[in-house]
Amino acid sequence: MLKGKCVLITGAAGTIGKALSFHVINQQARKVILLDSSETPLYELEQEIVLNFKTFLHVEYILADITNLSSIAAVFKRVKPEVVFHSAAYKHVPVLEKNPHSAVFNNILGTKILADYSVEYNAEKFIYISTDKAINPSSVMGASKLIGEKYLLALSNESLSKTNFIINRFGNILESNGSVIPLFKRQIKSNRLVTITDKKATRFFMSISQAIELIHQSLKLGKGGDIFVFDMGEAKSIYELAIETIISEGYIPYKNVEVKFIGLRPGEKLHETLLSDKMSILATEHPKIFKTKFNKRMDLVEINEQISLLCDLSRKDVANRVVEQMKKIVPEFKSMNSTFEKLD
Repeated sequence: MLKGKCVLITGAAGTIGKALSFHVINQQARKVILLDSSETPLYELEQEIVLNFKTFLHVEYILADITNLSSIAAVFKRVKPEVVFHSAAYKHVPVLEKNPHSAVFNNILGTKILADYSVEYNAEKFIYISTDKAINPSSVMGASKLIGEKYLLALSNESLSKTNFIINRFGNILESNGSVIPLFKRQIKSNRLVTITDKKATRFFMSISQAIELIHQSLKLGKGGDIFVFDMGEAKSIYELAIETIISEGYIPYKNVEVKFIGLRPGEKLHETLLSDKMSILATEHPKIFKTKFNKRMDLVEINEQISLLCDLSRKDVANRVVEQMKKIVPEFKSMNSTFEKLD
C-alpha cells in the first residue's frame, strides 16, 4: 500500500509519528515527508533515521505548524503527498481543559486544513489518529478529536472527493512519553511517591507495535469514512499498574514507596469506553480489528459553519463560549470534574 508512494506524516517526532516514520521507510515509500512543530525532537528524529537507514535518502524534514495555512499549502503544492498520516495533536486532557482555544486550533482547525488540502491535491488516503476519549467525551480534548472525526466523515460523503478518510481510535500508548508508566518511574526515582487519580480508575492500553499494526491494517481495510478500533482486551486498573511498576523497580508498595490518591483531574472519566450508542460495530477480516460507523453524519456545509464560529470564538479566547459551541457540535459532550459542567 505504501511502496513507491509519497507519504506525509504530521507529528512525526511524537511517539506514534516516529514509529510510523520507521514503518513507512521500511515499506519502501518513494519519498517520506516528516513534519513537526517541535524543533529539537524533529532534529533528533533525523539523526536516528540517518543512523538506521543510511541508504535511504528520500526523507524530508519540515518544521511547521499544522495551523499555519500558508505553510501547509506550500507543502502540499510542492510535494503532493499520496498518503497522509495525521498524528499531530494536543493530547493532555488537564492541559486542554485549561486551554480550550488551543484544542480548537490544533486538533480541529489543523485537521481541517490538512484534510482540505488532501482533497485539493487528490491524496489517495488520509489516516487520522484519534482516541478512545472521543467516545462520549467528558473533556475538551476528547470533544476536539471527535469534532475532527466528524469533519473528516462529512468530507468523505462528498462525491467529488477522491481521498479516502480513515480514522483509527487508540487507547493509551504504554511506551509513550505521556503514559503513566514512565511517569510512575520518574516519581519513584525522584521522591519514592506514586500519585494515582482514583483507586477504581481504568484505562485501555496498547503497545506501539499494536498501534502501528492497526494503522497498517486500516490502510488495507479502509474504504473511506471508516473508523477502526483495536481489540485492546479488558481495561486495566491504573492502581494495579502502579503497584506492578513499583515492584518492577525493586521496591515494596507502601513500605518504601508511598501511594497517594489525588482525585480525578479536570475532564477525566473514571472509565473509558470503546463504543457509543450512536455507533454501530462491524467485524473485519482481521480478528483484532473492528469497524464502527456513526448512525448519522453531519452535513459538510453545516459543520464548516460550526467550525468557523468555533474558531472565531477561540481567537477571542473566551473559554466558556468556546466550550459551549463545542457542546453544540457534539451534544454528547458532557464535562466531568470540570468548571465547564455548568454548561451542560
